[in-house]
Amino acid sequence: MNNQKNGSQNRRPEKKKSIFRQEMERDWATFRSLSFKNKLIFIFDYYKLPIFFGVSIVVFIIIFAGLLIDGQKACRLRVCAVLNNGYSISSWFREVTNEMKKDGKKGAFDLNQDQPFDYENSYYYMHEIEVYSTIASQRMDVAICNPDMFEYLCIIDACMPLEEAFTPEEMEELIDSGKAYLSKQGMTIRDDGTVDESTAVDGYYGLDLDYTLFGEMYNTDGNDEGKPLYAAIIKNSKNPEDAATFMHYLAE
Repeated sequence: MNNQKNGSQNRRPEKKKSIFRQEMERDWATFRSLSFKNKLIFIFDYYKLPIFFGVSIVVFIIIFAGLLIDGQKACRLRVCAVLNNGYSISSWFREVTNEMKKDGKKGAFDLNQDQPFDYENSYYYMHEIEVYSTIASQRMDVAICNPDMFEYLCIIDACMPLEEAFTPEEMEELIDSGKAYLSKQGMTIRDDGTVDESTAVDGYYGLDLDYTLFGEMYNTDGNDEGKPLYAAIIKNSKNPEDAATFMHYLAE
């Protein structure tokens, strides 16, 4: 009798399930009762944010790895062209690079016309990541670009001063003709993402192609808003001499 009494006293009361566990069991039971299609919808509703961030990270890693690998290939000049009207400059680029090849140097010439850059696009931050990754992996020597991309290049301090590519006499001519574009570079990006221009340095970091033959050919038709077009040598270019030669063709 006493043993039965002691046993009943020693028996532990059944532990009550936590609210979290009850919710998990209920969700699992609900999930098991759904059709295959509804299961996918259920998973997406619960995990869409982690899925989105996970996919974004994977895409970024793949893009950066591809750029890094491609950046190791032997190449004399890599040009990125982001025009205001979506025109192709392939024929002009081919003519110019054929002239440059006459010096007998080895190496390929690469033209990238697939890079978007538009601050009115809701995914503009992806454009910034792509451009930054391309420059960091030294896959861009010269940029022919719209105002949005040129502004970004100046913000990240990516443009080489024109004085390093042109002689003083040539610079004087470029300035007098309006081809040398005066802008600011070396701004500081604050923690909240805004730009502090107090650290910026005025200088000629790009060509204003509207005053050139190239601009007449590729920035007039289809540019209804009349946006300017710029060209700049990237500061960390692997091929500064060929980049400077190419800029002379653009300045004609």
